[in-house]
Amino acid sequence: SLLKQPLQVRFLNILWRNCVDTRLLDILVCPLCKGPLKFDKQAQELICNPDHLAFPIRDGIPIMWAEQARDMNAASPQQSDSVK
Repeated sequence: SLLKQPLQVRFLNILWRNCVDTRLLDILVCPLCKGPLKFDKQAQELICNPDHLAFPIRDGIPIMWAEQARDMNAASPQQSDSVK
């Protein structure tokens, strides 16, 4: 839970959720295509639409490794369960 996290981590999470600096989003780009990213506030992810990847934000830090990104074309666990 959020209250079990250290104060600094909670602060960074709140910062990313509520006041992402547009200048930071202008600097951050997709590591694959170098295209712009969009911030998904609810999912806490940075989205690259051309590559269909969602880069997670963990403890207030964007994880910009392609290996850590979620493939937005992949079936969600709920969808794959309903197919069985």
